[in-house]
Amino acid sequence: FLNYAVNLLSFWTWQAQGPHFLFAWTTESLSGSYIPLSALGSLFGILKLLPFFSLIFLPAALYLQVITGDEIVYLLAIQCAWTVISYLFALFVYRNGVRRYSGEGV
Repeated sequence: FLNYAVNLLSFWTWQAQGPHFLFAWTTESLSGSYIPLSALGSLFGILKLLPFFSLIFLPAALYLQVITGDEIVYLLAIQCAWTVISYLFALFVYRNGVRRYSGEGV
């Protein structure tokens, strides 16, 4: 839903490539693609609360059995909350973006 909402920003702006690139870079950086999130020390606790945590780091940690059973339920609850929040955000962006949209040219 977050990716969908960022793509819907093209209704709001003339150039849609900038926000999309920034979101893709942020997603890759904060999901653990470049470095393991656990190597970031005190930031790790904050990054666990973001929706990007479950893209790469969480499946890898589950596979390596680094995360315990109680923590899995907690992290999945956070991801469910982010799903609802991102759905509501995408709905807001869509409804307001359609009002602002004006097609020009071909």
